[in-house]
Amino acid sequence: NKNDENLRPSSWKISLHVKIVLILGFISLAFGYIMDNYTHADFAYLDSATTVFAIFTTYMLAKKILENWIYWIVIDAVSIYIYIEKSFYLTALLFCLYTILAFIAYLQWKRELALG
Repeated sequence: NKNDENLRPSSWKISLHVKIVLILGFISLAFGYIMDNYTHADFAYLDSATTVFAIFTTYMLAKKILENWIYWIVIDAVSIYIYIEKSFYLTALLFCLYTILAFIAYLQWKRELALG
């Protein structure tokens, strides 16, 4: 059934991820520069990176790309650092939970992908 195929996770080659990370990294630097020079943002570059990567990772999630969960784990870990530094401890705790959930989801999708 074609609908069942759309519900199964898929995976992208590492070379594509390298390209994506480089492109998103460049975009993050550009936004970080703007935020750093034209706002009073405390973590202009980190905040820009988490936002840029989260937007693209949401697309990956919608397409059921397995590696989206790895991106979320990194995004969440960086967010935890930002929130601790800003003394937003409950929000940091929430992002710890998100990190755990992303890890569990990664394992589930990886198992589902292996079953084919």
